[in-house]
Amino acid sequence: MSLFSFADLVMPLISFPYRARVLGVDNFGTLILIQIFFVYLCLIIDFGFNISGLRLIAVNKENNEIISKTYSSIIIIKTLLGVFVYLIALQFFIYIYPDPNFVSYFNLSSGVLFGQIFFARWLFQGLDDFKSLVIISLISKSIFTFLIFVLLKDENDLNTALIIHSIGGVLLGLFSVSIVFFKYKIKIVIPKFSYLINVLTDSSKVFWSLLVSNFYLNLTPIFLDKFLGKSDVAFYGIADKLVQVMKMSYNVITQVTFPTISNLISKNIIEGVNYTITSIKISIVLPTLLFILTLFFGEYFIVIIFGNQYLGASIYLKIMSILPLICSLSSFSLNGLYSLKLDHYITKILGIGLFVFILSFFIMSKLNISIFLILPIILTELVISILAFRKLISFKN
Repeated sequence: MSLFSFADLVMPLISFPYRARVLGVDNFGTLILIQIFFVYLCLIIDFGFNISGLRLIAVNKENNEIISKTYSSIIIIKTLLGVFVYLIALQFFIYIYPDPNFVSYFNLSSGVLFGQIFFARWLFQGLDDFKSLVIISLISKSIFTFLIFVLLKDENDLNTALIIHSIGGVLLGLFSVSIVFFKYKIKIVIPKFSYLINVLTDSSKVFWSLLVSNFYLNLTPIFLDKFLGKSDVAFYGIADKLVQVMKMSYNVITQVTFPTISNLISKNIIEGVNYTITSIKISIVLPTLLFILTLFFGEYFIVIIFGNQYLGASIYLKIMSILPLICSLSSFSLNGLYSLKLDHYITKILGIGLFVFILSFFIMSKLNISIFLILPIILTELVISILAFRKLISFKN
């Protein structure tokens, strides 16, 4: 699973500084902003299936009939959602969004939506087939990285960068489908409408909780663009990417232990909760060390990797480097609550988090200091972590 995380995050990171240097601050900020919009679109297409689908597969991994029916149902739903999302987003960029260039940017990047529809990460994780995940990610991300270095030449190549991202998405989907059909011999069946509704309903609570959490997490660069401009979006994007790398220090453990947590809690709640708490204790060690290092050496990391033109990202990085420590607590706690099927409570927690984000952002924006605009994320994650962990440990008794 660590190899999958390497391919999924570190491989694109190899080309990340190159894209930043070649495209320049403003164009790179535009690229970051486009990717943020696609995060929202992909979130709608996924509809929480990376969690609900994993749960269904994990508890039925020996039943090929249910696996085929579940896979078919989720792919059908995601395809319909993909078509819907594309049409709605296209109208948004044509008639509402102020930058007319975004219509072209959206179409050039739309292959990412194809990849989101057909990449069955939830299936492979539910079957404990991390080898297939590694193969798919390594090949598709290697091709993506190769194309970036070969085709991206100067700041006028923003469209080229978007097309390469689109190709990466298409490859991810195609490789996933190939393994599903040729390795697992899964057949596409037409499930009953009632089964489709059950699968959709089961995932809806997960979807809303994920939508709420990602809504506030990805609003920051959009607000930065509105209040400050593309350069600050670029600075934030660089800091956020490095923070994502830092989050690998616990993400690997989170992804590997989630199926185990689900199985343990389904058999013995107290044992599963204790296992989750032990995982939290282990996972916070490395994020703590990384936070301390970043506080002292953050600006050196930025200048060495990205160049002097991105020195403004160092203050963003130093402040945001506390997030992996906070998020390691919330990630495991929420996984435990998902395994307990407390989706409604999770949605409530994230709703509180969204309220905290909006309120704190309103207050910070009035202070008219740009760096304060990222503090609401930290405050929101802290509130969510505390509420989720308190709920989780209540099941120990």
